[in-house]
Amino acid sequence: MAKTSDVLESKQIPLVQDFLNFLKSPINQIDSGEKLTTTNKLWRVFEIVAFSGVLSYLMVLITNYITNFLGYSQEENNKVGDFINQYPVLVSLLFIVVIGPLIEELAFRMPLTIIKNTFYLGVYFLIYFLSPLALELTNLSPDSKGNINFITVVLMAPLFLYLSVYVNFEPIKKLIEKYFTFWVYLLSIIFGFVHLGNYENFNRFWYLVPLLVISQIFAGFVFAFVRLKYGFLFAWFAHSAYNFIFSISLFLYSLVLGADKLKTIAALLNSGKLEEFNNLLSQGDKFSITVINLTLAVTYTFVFYIFLKNLWQYFRWISKRT
Repeated sequence: MAKTSDVLESKQIPLVQDFLNFLKSPINQIDSGEKLTTTNKLWRVFEIVAFSGVLSYLMVLITNYITNFLGYSQEENNKVGDFINQYPVLVSLLFIVVIGPLIEELAFRMPLTIIKNTFYLGVYFLIYFLSPLALELTNLSPDSKGNINFITVVLMAPLFLYLSVYVNFEPIKKLIEKYFTFWVYLLSIIFGFVHLGNYENFNRFWYLVPLLVISQIFAGFVFAFVRLKYGFLFAWFAHSAYNFIFSISLFLYSLVLGADKLKTIAALLNSGKLEEFNNLLSQGDKFSITVINLTLAVTYTFVFYIFLKNLWQYFRWISKRT
């Protein structure tokens, strides 16, 4: 565990350095003595999301270029658009921005607090995610995979209930505390690789797998940072805000262009094909498209401003220490 002076000093350093310190030595700072109002915490978390969101988008653009150059098209093999197209736009938005982040935070950030009941609850949701991922490696039919996954999740519930009531948690707690850095890294990396389920037809391109999920791995570390600094609810907020920033443009444009165009919109934006994207926008109502463009321009300009502000604060802080 870090010294109290180290935790107190973290309040004086810029966000970027605070995150880098976390990567070097993850610690639970929730009870560090830092007194902030809920509004201040929300603002700080939003700054973290804005800064990391810009970096993630740059990662997506770079990895898209590399994988396309090597023969694997992320746009054509991304299954998220297919999932979204199955439901009304608002239902998909609710799942991506609220429900999905909640379930993922329960699985990957809840276990970071080493308290018996919350730890077991988090591990239970973690198995809920890992079970279908493991089944994808088999040659079973989709129905069989679904049945096995359902049975696994159902059978694990009483087991974890038994563990939380009758099994001594102290040995597990001491083990996690001893290897806490490894535990944080493990959950963050698994979080990234779980999102490999967003893609298909990558078996021949197995060497590109790290590139496909690198932005999600990075996001996993960001949410873990928020979780251990401000608590679970703020990690959920960060995850929701992160997904909102990345998806709101897709949903707004799809309301005008039609839900069937959502996958095409996502592909063009992620690949940076702006000319083709503008040609697609020309098919929609001009006034509606103009309003959406202005709304998104203001939103993303503000996000980019936060990114630049925190980057400037970091380099200024570095220069004063040299």
